[in-house]
Amino acid sequence: MAALLLALLAACGSGASDRTDQGGARQATRRRAGDQKGKGKKAKAKADTVPAATAVVTLRLAEPLATLERSAAAVSAVAPDVVYTINDSGHDADLFAFDTTGAHRGRWTIRGARNRDWEALAVGVCGERGAARAASCVYVGDVGDNERQRTALEIYRIAEPLGRAGGTRGALQSTVLSVRFSDRAHNVEAMYVAADGAIILITKVSGHLVGVDDERPRLYRIPASAWTDGTSATAGTSAIAALVDSLPEFPGGGRKRMVTDAARSADGRFLAVRTYTWVATFPLDSASGLPRRGVAPALCALDALAERQGEGVGFLGGSGGRVVLTSEGGEEPLRLATCPVPMR
Repeated sequence: MAALLLALLAACGSGASDRTDQGGARQATRRRAGDQKGKGKKAKAKADTVPAATAVVTLRLAEPLATLERSAAAVSAVAPDVVYTINDSGHDADLFAFDTTGAHRGRWTIRGARNRDWEALAVGVCGERGAARAASCVYVGDVGDNERQRTALEIYRIAEPLGRAGGTRGALQSTVLSVRFSDRAHNVEAMYVAADGAIILITKVSGHLVGVDDERPRLYRIPASAWTDGTSATAGTSAIAALVDSLPEFPGGGRKRMVTDAARSADGRFLAVRTYTWVATFPLDSASGLPRRGVAPALCALDALAERQGEGVGFLGGSGGRVVLTSEGGEEPLRLATCPVPMR
């Protein structure tokens, strides 16, 4: 009888313990949910306080229909009022130039190139040493890969066009570099050239592939030495884009985080990274050429511009925050705007 009584008491104690554990688990779950909700509210509050672009100037293009899908922008290093742009996939392998009045300044066919998915454009030094380091080149990135299935991407490099008279039309010789990532395929729409001639690719975060860890944009580096002798590359020359970092955290989600272009300021101090609706400007580390850690970017909201599908950004002048913005759409204009730069 005593043994039976002890057994009943033990069972009751066990049930109470189970109920206590279950209640504690439920409370912990509620706390975690509350924490997540609180974080979400804080992130939304930060997003709501992002200042809008200022001093906006809208420039109608003299020949807008030639560039139906302006997927990227880059400001010339030798003519600071000239903006290069390209069309997205399915168009001719052409490089276009407009100035900051909207006037047409040139169109050149890039020999030996194919426009599979042109998404990125940059201007920078042509190599890692000597005359190549002093010269200026245009880099065209055939780096789009929405489904992340391409085994290799291509980057074309062209000496900056010298003829800038209105209506210039011609052909440019290019060199090409075949690029593979050090880990797996990525979709890229942004790149810039560091001071040492290295190319930095920034992945586009879309999150539409199930099972892919795509939370933050990643930075991949291609050394300037990949162009063989520092001045050229031939068909068949290949390089590995090595993972070097991820883009420092900034608030917002969805289209606010989908990186569509990037531009390094002429003095090398800042990097402007644009998404569909924001520009985030990061201070650059002079040694690595990468965004500095521990310094929050300055944010700029572009919603009021009502772009059809804003994708391109270029730095105008030095690092005062004046940028040029391009959007896909035949009748879309160039837009000039001022965005804040971070405190260093």
